[in-house]
Amino acid sequence: MAVPTPHDIHASITAVFGPAIDRQVHTFSSGAVSITLRAQGRTAVIDGTPSGEWGVSIDPDEATAMAGHDTVTDSFSTALDIARNALLAP
Repeated sequence: MAVPTPHDIHASITAVFGPAIDRQVHTFSSGAVSITLRAQGRTAVIDGTPSGEWGVSIDPDEATAMAGHDTVTDSFSTALDIARNALLAP
């Protein structure tokens, strides 16, 4: 599955988190995507590959940043759900 367009990425983030979520979205010419979301003092990092694989890490620290993601999925929707459950949990 192809990586969503930047417009679709922002629309999906807004649909899941609302328009006020602190977000940074970087798309690369290779088709890769890097997303950082912040809410309630927590951070979620979502990285997508051109092949449609999505890695998700919650509150990553510098020491483990290059070690890979906590969770990997083949669905952008699932990646957003994982981030939502972590960032918006009571």
